[in-house]
Amino acid sequence: MPLSRPARHTRAFILLLLAREPACGADLLRRLKEVVPDDRTDTAIIYRSLKKLRNDGLVDVRVDAKVVGPAHKIYSLTAAGREALAVHRDEIEGRIRNLMYFLSTYQTYKRKGLLDAPAPDEPAR
Repeated sequence: MPLSRPARHTRAFILLLLAREPACGADLLRRLKEVVPDDRTDTAIIYRSLKKLRNDGLVDVRVDAKVVGPAHKIYSLTAAGREALAVHRDEIEGRIRNLMYFLSTYQTYKRKGLLDAPAPDEPAR
């Protein structure tokens, strides 16, 4: 039973990918799948995130009509987007510290056999 939500850090990853180079939504999704193989982000999540990032002034968009077929929207990072990326970095570093504490404590409990013992209100095995 997975407890984590899909696309928890999608906005942060989109900003990070756009810091490297401007891209359309399809390219962002492809690149995201390459760098985060277990990510469950889909097309709808990418485009909802891009719309929110644009509304928040974190990305700009231009239409690239040079491509064959429908015109592509090319997204690029704004100065505010670069600032938001630094905030995401700080938040993620904090989460990493919390997760490292969890893993360390879990290993300690496992080593001590605390995870194998029945809970006080459980009958003994």
